[in-house]
Amino acid sequence: MYGAHIFHTNNKLVWDYINQFAEFNRYTNSPVANYHGELYSLPFNMYTFNKMWGVVTPDEAMNIIEKQRKEAGIDNPKNLEE
Repeated sequence: MYGAHIFHTNNKLVWDYINQFAEFNRYTNSPVANYHGELYSLPFNMYTFNKMWGVVTPDEAMNIIEKQRKEAGIDNPKNLEE
């Protein structure tokens, strides 16, 4: 009635219970963002940061994020854009 929905759990008890009421199809949600013609993985992960900045470690990614945050004058980011 309301379109497709995604349900996920790693709790076998919950999975067994909910399957009493409906049949579920296997689905893996793999969202991507198209930014200026380039595709990026969501949610952000090391692959995303490697593609954007060429970094290979979490520390390298955090350093770039911190530098950009300071350059933008943002002390406490409140949303994804910040």
